[in-house]
Amino acid sequence: MTVILANDPDAELARTAQRIRRFALRMGRVQGQGYVGQALGWADVFAVAYGHAMNFRPEDPEWDGRDRFVLSHGHYAIGCFAALIESGIIPEAELETYGCDDSRLPMTGMAGYTPGMEISGGSLARGLPIAVGMALALRHRENPAFVYNSMSDGELDEGSTWEAAMAASHHGLSTLVCMVDINNQQADGKSEQVLMAAASGMAKEGLLPFATTYAVFAARRAYDFIHQMIGEDSLNVKICCALPGLTTGYGPSHQATDDVAIMRCIPGITIVDPCDALDIEQAVPQIAAHQGPVYMRLLRGDVPLVLDEIEGYRFELALQLFF
Repeated sequence: MTVILANDPDAELARTAQRIRRFALRMGRVQGQGYVGQALGWADVFAVAYGHAMNFRPEDPEWDGRDRFVLSHGHYAIGCFAALIESGIIPEAELETYGCDDSRLPMTGMAGYTPGMEISGGSLARGLPIAVGMALALRHRENPAFVYNSMSDGELDEGSTWEAAMAASHHGLSTLVCMVDINNQQADGKSEQVLMAAASGMAKEGLLPFATTYAVFAARRAYDFIHQMIGEDSLNVKICCALPGLTTGYGPSHQATDDVAIMRCIPGITIVDPCDALDIEQAVPQIAAHQGPVYMRLLRGDVPLVLDEIEGYRFELALQLFF
């Protein structure tokens, strides 16, 4: 379906964008958090995509003739959900379930949860390579559908983005459209692999680097770099990662339920899992003094103090065990 606009198309798209912004704000109020700023800034793009450019059927989100909207920056999901509500794919009443258990609207986009969501979010720079594959497959099937890839400027730092762009050019994918939010608000300029590689280089030159990211990204995305560059060479790198286990409100894409099992496969690494702020305060100096790689999990949010009730509590690294 292509939405039929009123006599003033620009004015109608502007109203669509404003409704998308209001939906995003209402969802942000449900949990008291969410990437609302990104949704507000990108609402005009969502409005043009869903209110003008794309063909789709609200009653049939999996219609084979639909144009595909690939949300590479999965943390913009609150804005995409608002666009899906505005376009009739998701009922407006569901916005009150945003980020709740069993909701179809998790805080990061998940294709298995949300109708109209083409890919699952998480680590960045995966959208464009997937979109290239989708466009190639659609052309092979003689399906004229377009693929719209929405991404952030931070993803331009990733090698996979440029490899995908070169592949799109090489194959002449005229049905692939890439939109980049140049907001200059990226947290840093390093991907997880580059972060770990740079940390290993610093350690080789005698520095004591603390590399920090989310646990899912270190354990899954940077595993080979950690194993070969840090573990095999027993480098003095301290990897400190937030959102371990099920503690995150960002949904399954950010729940590191497997990080301990993965990190246990790194040669010579020490794993530290503090239970509260007091534990972390005592653990940091000890892992800094410890020679060799360390992986420390960091809980985030309203974590209760536990150990302050134990008089004389002292954190100590465990003895190395041999089996």
